[in-house]
Amino acid sequence: MGEAGRLDHDTRKHQRVGCSFPALVEIDPAFEGQVKLHIPKADGEVLDLSRGGAGLRLGVYLPRGVGVVLNIRAAQEEKGLGRAIAAKGRVVLSRMVAKRNYRVGVEFTQIQPEDVKSIEDWAARNQ
Repeated sequence: MGEAGRLDHDTRKHQRVGCSFPALVEIDPAFEGQVKLHIPKADGEVLDLSRGGAGLRLGVYLPRGVGVVLNIRAAQEEKGLGRAIAAKGRVVLSRMVAKRNYRVGVEFTQIQPEDVKSIEDWAARNQ
């Protein structure tokens, strides 16, 4: 393990860029029978973002493999995406970092081409 508990060999397909964007996470309706949040939606924070996924901080646990709908609300931020982004994804990492504080990695499984373009443009400006 490397610095701050990160794996020494990073297997991500796309370079991540650090950020702090508000987000809203819902369970994908196709997965509602498998997992339920105590609340219908969970507010969180996007900590890093790439064209392939996002790293989140959430106050609720989400198991690996569950499908989610992620709404990134970064249109008004000074260094924002210029638009709100909505994508479906799959939880690929979920670990507790403190009480009611979870680090969740989401791999995008369905995202509109214009949203991918917004993320790529934002990442190029903020690397």
